[in-house]
Amino acid sequence: MVTRVIGLALGFSVAGLACSAQPTSSETPERSSAGSQATETTGGMGGSISPGGQSGLSDTGGTSGASNAAGSANSMAGAPMTTGDAGSPGAGDPCVSFDSQEPLPVAVDGPFVPGGYFAGPRDPSPNLSGISSTACEMRPVAALHFGECHKYSFKASVLESMPLEGTLAGAYGGVFWLAGSDTNWGTSAGVNIAPGARSVKFKAWGAVGGEVVTFSVGGVTGKTCADSVAFPSETQLTETLTTTPTEYSFNLKGATYPRGVIGGFSWSTKTTSTNAITTFYLDDIRWTAEAP
Repeated sequence: MVTRVIGLALGFSVAGLACSAQPTSSETPERSSAGSQATETTGGMGGSISPGGQSGLSDTGGTSGASNAAGSANSMAGAPMTTGDAGSPGAGDPCVSFDSQEPLPVAVDGPFVPGGYFAGPRDPSPNLSGISSTACEMRPVAALHFGECHKYSFKASVLESMPLEGTLAGAYGGVFWLAGSDTNWGTSAGVNIAPGARSVKFKAWGAVGGEVVTFSVGGVTGKTCADSVAFPSETQLTETLTTTPTEYSFNLKGATYPRGVIGGFSWSTKTTSTNAITTFYLDDIRWTAEAP
């Protein structure tokens, strides 16, 4: 297995994403001009490949779909905590949960649910139906596994048109792992991950190689709550995958997250064709105290 370590890069916010699991309250993420621009650029540039075989795998198998375990403590970054009648810190604050702390390492599947689908360019986007999720046919050999092994595919049905330029700008699709439920776009508390995480690690590989996928952590900002992940800068990386399961790592560089994490992990990809299919695999996604 190949290992890659990634430093910090420019991140993005989920404000303005076209989501399949929209909040049930009035807190639907707003599409601002800044949010729209950020969303349009989350995917890797081009690189959509038709699905094919894979290598470097065992027949141990994997399962898809995370459990709906409730997330833990989170609040809007920088917002003051309140005190209720009983004098408990944070009482009455919808962004602070009193669930137990998740000890490191934290498998993202479980406390976070991979149900935060988003796609563009239209809102709501017909491209949402082009995102599919199944279990991996086979899972890479590992002494210890974290969470599930996921197989994702994306095929756009609509491209954004650029009438002035006379070209097609493309489309994007992706999935967020959200705290506690697939509707938590900043409407409630995040997961109370124990302090001291030094990296977020995961394995990824493509069906045929050459798939371009962007990965990120944190970045969920709603009207009520927001990620408190205090990175030196937000994390995002774009990788061209091979068919070999490769471990990637976000270097948190002393980042703190004192009031929880809503967006435990996310991926997005971009295409300029309605015929191309991007298919890739994700496994062992976790927050860990291990060095990147």
